[in-house]
Amino acid sequence: MLLIAVVCACADKPANPVPSFIVGVEPAMYEVGTNDYYDIVKLWHSKGFRNRTLIHISPYDGLEIIPEDRFKAIKDSLEGIGSTAAVRETITSRNYLNAALRFGILKEIFWVIPFDHLDYIDAEARVKQFLSRKSSYFDKNDIDAMAFTKGCVSGRLSGVKTHICSTSTLPRVNDSVIFTINDSFFSVMAASKKRNILGVIKLFFDDISSKKLKTDSLSIIQLHDEMARRGYIYEEIREMFSNPDTAGKSLPPELWRLRDQADNMLNGGGIIEALALLKKRGHEYPDDRYLILMKATAELLLGMNNDGMRTIGMRCPEEKMFCRGLVDVGVILKNQGKNSEAADIFARVIKLDTGNSEARIELGRLKDSIAVK
Repeated sequence: MLLIAVVCACADKPANPVPSFIVGVEPAMYEVGTNDYYDIVKLWHSKGFRNRTLIHISPYDGLEIIPEDRFKAIKDSLEGIGSTAAVRETITSRNYLNAALRFGILKEIFWVIPFDHLDYIDAEARVKQFLSRKSSYFDKNDIDAMAFTKGCVSGRLSGVKTHICSTSTLPRVNDSVIFTINDSFFSVMAASKKRNILGVIKLFFDDISSKKLKTDSLSIIQLHDEMARRGYIYEEIREMFSNPDTAGKSLPPELWRLRDQADNMLNGGGIIEALALLKKRGHEYPDDRYLILMKATAELLLGMNNDGMRTIGMRCPEEKMFCRGLVDVGVILKNQGKNSEAADIFARVIKLDTGNSEARIELGRLKDSIAVK
């Protein structure tokens, strides 16, 4: 998982305040690279954020309760009296906001969801059903008390004032906010809206920029729960926030359009078409690693193993994205019932990258399922 935090000012009343920027209108400033959700909580805590409003763009609520003993270990670590390594994996996309709440960092959350629940006349009922099913640790009374108002479903969840909104119904907030974006939001939204990813990114950016939200902390989080070939989503989102003029143009960059077209073909089962497209136009962007991986993926799924493995074998393990992309191919083959081909792919990953835990886990699962049958 990769997280890029774009930070402009740090506390409610910093000694030397740095101006906020308007999200999607003015270029994001000051990039600080980190590795996971532990680092984002550490950033907020170290900068003295208190009682802040968060715009949370994610499929995950982030409010799953952290057990008291684990939270104490996290607290000790952030205060410099405990081991960081021992607790780093404790904070995830599912619970990092619970940690932030308990540190007093947040007072209010606007959770923007990628699902279509708010598009219907019975939006309140649909959101409540979603919360009951997806996040069963929420108190039933809290869920029942939530109400639809001004396009969002609002109430209190896990003790914090929470508004569940869509990109279009998110209101303008006068205060400077903290902003987090999980890149898996866009794939989920595309599936929910039945639109291509590039179209969803454009819709999102138009909606967000229209709100004129001021922020002094913007974080774009890249998770590895996406297929490796979809890492381009993170890069394009990051580029849009760094250079908002890109989003304002009538057409996106041609490279983005080609990635989107090829990815949509692969995702929709048009593997032959995707390979034909990439053979025809891939030479226009010979160094784009996402197009290279998409072409190798298509070749492997079509049984052209020599071509596909030659490409990936040259770049894995030096570029971990290609190792993960090969695991993705194995998972697709497994889901198609091609267990022998999938096992061969996982074994090849392990041979190329001996420390690849994903391939070992998938190969173990495959062997267990075959043994059960």
